[in-house]
Amino acid sequence: MASKPPPPPEIAFDEKWDRLIDTSLRRVVYGTLAGGAVALLLLRGPLTRTASIAFGAGCGAGSAWTACSKDFAGLIPKSD
Repeated sequence: MASKPPPPPEIAFDEKWDRLIDTSLRRVVYGTLAGGAVALLLLRGPLTRTASIAFGAGCGAGSAWTACSKDFAGLIPKSD
């Protein structure tokens, strides 16, 4: 079987943006849900619960940032 030729750069760039949005939304939501589960199971105070949920959302956002920055690594030229 012949392999498919790579898509044009414009389409590849659009696919990366779509993947960025999808990855970011999923990981932030999953992190928020994980933080909420920990908050409901282990913590009592409203401030600690809020902090746990925010920490989970932040971990999800950081994970998404790392994955997406690797995906976009070669596309933007470095300025000197």
